[in-house]
Amino acid sequence: MGDIYLGLLLLAVLDAALFAVGRAIGLHVSQRVSNIVATLLMVALISYATCLWDQIVLAWLLPFSNLVVIGNWYLPVAGFLGGLVSTQVSVGNGRRWLSVSGLQSVVYS
Repeated sequence: MGDIYLGLLLLAVLDAALFAVGRAIGLHVSQRVSNIVATLLMVALISYATCLWDQIVLAWLLPFSNLVVIGNWYLPVAGFLGGLVSTQVSVGNGRRWLSVSGLQSVVYS
């Protein structure tokens, strides 16, 4: 059971790190580049959902006992997208963080 908690912790740390990377990228590039990066991430996520999710090849790529946790790549992608969104929303801080929190809560549910 400890390996599942370790996997959850790993994903939470990775999510936070990718959020910071996405925010840094969003602050240093134009909105057009940010939108292109977000579109590419969504294409990658759709490709993951259609080609790898619930496939035996994922067990071959990640031969760990907590595969059910670390094989979920939605969370890191949502963290990166949350970082990008936090820089692109042109509203106050309260509404900006509300949208980012909503994006993260959908993935955690």
